Amino acid sequence: MKKMITCFLLLFGQTLLFSASARERHLPPAFSSQRNGANPQGTLRENACNRKRLDLVFIIDSSRSVRPYDFEKVKEFILTILQFLDISPDVTRVGLIQYGSTVKHEFSLKTFRRKHDVERAVKRMMHLATGTMTGLAIQYALNIAFSESEGARPLSQNVPRIIMIVTDGRPQDPVAEVAAKARNSGILIFAIGVGRVDMNTLKSIGSEPHEEHVFLVANFSQIETLTSAFQTKLCVPHVCSITEHGCDHFCINTPGSYMCTCKQGYILNADQKTCSTQDLCAVEKHACEQICVNTPGSYVCQCYDGYGLDEDGKKCIIVDLCALDNQGCQHECVSMDDSYYCRCHQGFILNPDRRTCRRPDYCALQTHGCQQECVNTNDSYFCQCRHGFTLNPDKRTCKRINFCALGKHGCEQECVNTEDSFVCRCRSGYTLNHDGKTCRRVDHCAENNHGCEQLCLNTGDSYVCQCSEGFIINEDLKTCTRVDYCALSDPGCEHLCVNREKSYTCQCFEGYELRDDGKTCKRKNVCKSVNHGCEHVCVNSDNSYICKCREGFALQEDGKTCRNKDLCKSVDHGCEHVCVNMDNSYICKCRKGFALREDGKTCRNKDLCKSVDHGCEHVCVNMDNSYICKCRKGFVLREDGKMCRNKDVCKSFDHGCEHICVNNDNSYICKCQEGFVLREDGKTCRNKDLCKSIDHGCEHVCVNDDISYTCQCHEGFVLRKDGKTCRSKDACKSVDPGCEHICVNTDSSYVCKCHEGFVLREDGKTCRNKDLCKTVDHGCEHICINNDHSYVCKCHEGFVLQEDGKMCRRCTEGPIDLVFVIDGSKSLGEDNFEVVKEFVSGILDSLEISPKAAQVGLLQYSSQVRTEFTLRQFSTAKDMKKAVSQIKYMGKGSMTGLALKQMFERSFTEAEGARPFSAEVPRVSIVFTDGRAQDEVSEWASKAKQNGITIYAVGIGKAIEEELLEIASEPPDKHLFYAEDFSTMGEISEKLKKRICEALEESDPHQDPLTGRPHKTGPHSSGSEPGSIAVTDLLACSNFAVHHKYLFEEESVSQSTARSANPSKDKEQCNCENLITFQNHANAEVKKLTQRLEEITKRMEALENRLRY
Repeated sequence: MKKMITCFLLLFGQTLLFSASARERHLPPAFSSQRNGANPQGTLRENACNRKRLDLVFIIDSSRSVRPYDFEKVKEFILTILQFLDISPDVTRVGLIQYGSTVKHEFSLKTFRRKHDVERAVKRMMHLATGTMTGLAIQYALNIAFSESEGARPLSQNVPRIIMIVTDGRPQDPVAEVAAKARNSGILIFAIGVGRVDMNTLKSIGSEPHEEHVFLVANFSQIETLTSAFQTKLCVPHVCSITEHGCDHFCINTPGSYMCTCKQGYILNADQKTCSTQDLCAVEKHACEQICVNTPGSYVCQCYDGYGLDEDGKKCIIVDLCALDNQGCQHECVSMDDSYYCRCHQGFILNPDRRTCRRPDYCALQTHGCQQECVNTNDSYFCQCRHGFTLNPDKRTCKRINFCALGKHGCEQECVNTEDSFVCRCRSGYTLNHDGKTCRRVDHCAENNHGCEQLCLNTGDSYVCQCSEGFIINEDLKTCTRVDYCALSDPGCEHLCVNREKSYTCQCFEGYELRDDGKTCKRKNVCKSVNHGCEHVCVNSDNSYICKCREGFALQEDGKTCRNKDLCKSVDHGCEHVCVNMDNSYICKCRKGFALREDGKTCRNKDLCKSVDHGCEHVCVNMDNSYICKCRKGFVLREDGKMCRNKDVCKSFDHGCEHICVNNDNSYICKCQEGFVLREDGKTCRNKDLCKSIDHGCEHVCVNDDISYTCQCHEGFVLRKDGKTCRSKDACKSVDPGCEHICVNTDSSYVCKCHEGFVLREDGKTCRNKDLCKTVDHGCEHICINNDHSYVCKCHEGFVLQEDGKMCRRCTEGPIDLVFVIDGSKSLGEDNFEVVKEFVSGILDSLEISPKAAQVGLLQYSSQVRTEFTLRQFSTAKDMKKAVSQIKYMGKGSMTGLALKQMFERSFTEAEGARPFSAEVPRVSIVFTDGRAQDEVSEWASKAKQNGITIYAVGIGKAIEEELLEIASEPPDKHLFYAEDFSTMGEISEKLKKRICEALEESDPHQDPLTGRPHKTGPHSSGSEPGSIAVTDLLACSNFAVHHKYLFEEESVSQSTARSANPSKDKEQCNCENLITFQNHANAEVKKLTQRLEEITKRMEALENRLRY
């Protein structure tokens, strides 16, 4: 059977890569000749990619789930792809990105120019081993890797842009939108999935048609099988791009030809080019339960009236009419078979609209007798008065309140009643303060309307204006005028009288000063009165003075000091040759043939070349203030500006050129003779034919390229990884493969395979028997089950595996209420959801399912919470496991907190089958999650644990440890389980079974920890009184054949009572069993009667109260 499946897959793969000849289009002769000469699949010409212009970027998943061994396989795959690419800046450019939680750009499209350098960079690439941010990596490629600054050629050059992405897991970020942007920008995306990758995710990444661009392999060892397919896609001429194909939707290149295909939901017409919409509903593959409606390229399912579409988008369910926005009911909506009605909370009645609710309006009955206002309460009414009134003793009429008479008003002077309160008032001449109660005298001046220019003075009931000192009041009795002291009397001032603030002073005209009497004036002598600073003579002038010099001297520019008129004689001028007087100074000049130096005093000879040691090797030429050196004809000046050299540089010194020296302006360059090229040192030469000029080391053929050489092999051989030696294409014969069973050649190597009934070990060479349970002494007490590389022991239903992993023991038959809360979010995936269902079934195998023993319920949550079955729904393990197998995966969000809330508020209620707290049945919940919750979990987890629910938290993969700790009961080492992936779910299942059994045994002290059965003790308990029956008396019964789960069944009671008629049999049948059964049954009936009597008593009391009032 497996061989047939393998053949089918191979044939199916051939069909995807090479379409049937019936669909191929005939081409012009130039292309048909290529097709006729094409090699079979996987044996394309070695130079098939020569001159093929591509910009290719590899995006490699380097997440934690990719093991180091698998990461090396990906690198080998890339190296294999590189072998048939023509890598150079003008042909194929290659870049590489690897990603985990972040993106690492290993090298860009412009980094390397040679294939050898690219290969070396790939080999050196290190594994990141972090998260899986696939969308971030594609975004990086779109924005950066394919930018012109990173080496991508402009779109105008029509160089294909290609992404080849390899991933093994579900992305932790959105990919569909960014992948669509990349494709829309002109990038062709090949998506390669490895292992349990969601195919829909791969399709959202890869280009259309998906048959040509999306690939899925089982593991990393199989990725190399795609090499030939990519050689075909990357190297074969793209016929679709160079011919008028006329395809309506897609043109797909085939070796030497092309074919047309259509988008999903369309079919190819008879012309093999155009497409038309497929009637998907008519082909009866839609799976719609009720109505199928075609849409462009697809279809949607719909339901009849009264039904709604299920989450799978195909099945229909009866609509819970109340679930549709509560149908507008203000309080409660109650569903019926095909209708609904609204109901109000207690104390309310339904309004005429049959939707909203109101309290009964007792006041509206107009029998209340309230004088002013009537106020309804929940079940009655009361009267109240308006503000300013108080209720009379009759509780119905009102009277006005005399607030002033109450003596609580606090008014300082007068209190005046108002309509509904009081106000305070002040007597004449007083005004009310801001507190509204106390009074103060009126301050007329403070009111700022008195009009006084300067001072205001209160006078009892009025005010007067006054002036400041130095002013007098005017006739208006408000404004003021300054006192004119100079006009009041003759002050006696000779020149001027000036008024001051409280008096006057005398002043003199300009050029005069006041005498000591303070009234008369005299002329000023400025030269005597000030420090004039004149060097020779000070002369008074009007109101100031001037300085003058004695004869033979002249006043200097400072207007005070004097100088001799002949400066050249009077000062040490320092002129080397001649001093010449100027108006206020002097200058130095030089005699004929000399020039003044920059110091303005000394002189120099005008012919510098003669007067100084110029150092010129050839010729010295005078300039204005200096000189320059020049060289004779045939020479040029050196950089020192003095020495000269021959213009022929090659002749003038040892240039070091191996072949030819060529002068170049101020230097020279080396060149090589024909047939040689200049080395990187710019002087020595090498032979252009490197294969002849060096020891290349190629085993078969050496081929020169632009700046180096490559080794190639003869027909029938392939180049080894060292790039020099060759091996036969039949690797199985040319090397010692070490395969234990069968060696199979591949394109560039070989693989080992095993005979039927055997599987290959991890070393890739040796084989082992598939059925290990039959081939080894497994030691399993109950059941041995083969797994991938080993085997595990399992136990029969009702038993759990012991710590040795082989022996089994019975789990308790005691009662337990257990609710599973399982994650059905999108991140889990359908395949892993099946693993979770197997995990649940495994836990069920360890329990005895019945109404008196273990009851189990199950919730699945995603964006919403769905009760798959309640605690009371199934009474056998068979029915329960069948229900688990039929659970449909929800596949949306992750509302863990909402699921915990429903588990706490509903799942453990008696309405859903939970036994009452009084029964002391353990309440346990197992919460399974694979990622971060989108809501808060701690609140509802804490409430559940505080109310006696024991919670086991199971986290896989991206589950957050802090969240698991918030969910799990204490201590966490007994209630929290975590694994990186689903491969260890079996181990967690066994540990969890043991913990549940141990917890149940701890809650029942009479259980034997090894067998799960009751302890056998003596006939009497040491603590029991004579004549009483203890539990140990029951357990002491020698033939206690019936389990305690049947003790409360009526049939068991009647049978026990019937047996008690024979005293001799009572002893044989263990009389204590019948007594305990009867006692338990009687206690339960008495309890029921007591509760009933309490209810009747309460109702009687209520009737009496109603009759009394």
